[in-house]
Amino acid sequence: PVLAQSQVVPLTQADAVSRALGVADWRATGEGRRDAARAEAEEVRRFDNPSVEVRRGSLSGPAEEETEWEAEVVQTVDLTGRRTSLRRAADAEADAVELDVRRADQERAAETRRAWVECAAASEKAVAARAFHGRLVGVERIVQARTDAGDVAIYDLRRMRVEVRTAEADAAVADAEVGAACAELAALTDLP
Repeated sequence: PVLAQSQVVPLTQADAVSRALGVADWRATGEGRRDAARAEAEEVRRFDNPSVEVRRGSLSGPAEEETEWEAEVVQTVDLTGRRTSLRRAADAEADAVELDVRRADQERAAETRRAWVECAAASEKAVAARAFHGRLVGVERIVQARTDAGDVAIYDLRRMRVEVRTAEADAAVADAEVGAACAELAALTDLP
């Protein structure tokens, strides 16, 4: 497990991937694309909607005036198979969108795994750098005591102090790299 950003809660790789794929905005985008593609596919019906037309006319004759009403219902029938082809194409497009969303999920999972590994590596490097600095601080105390006793030259103590300060700086750099490496993981998994 790695510590995402300054989190105290360990985050396993599986948890990171699960969180990244479960981020509300990510999930809603994928579902929206799927729903829109399916809606377009369902929009292509077997038959076009029928049309209705009503007309009224007046006829004037020698004896009386007549009013004539006409109602016409028109249903287009596709004899060429065009609508069937359109339906199949829309279904294929919806399937392609579904596969594209799955591919995007797989890419996000891979990106999350990569970010998790970078964060874990940076975290372990920082732990090692801090441990090394701690050991050098202990050695510095020993060298200081030996210098005070006259067993070690002051030059060796100064050289040891330079090594301790260098290790301290390396530990600080490693800690900063943890923040940078884990920032992407935190963004992908929606962690603060």
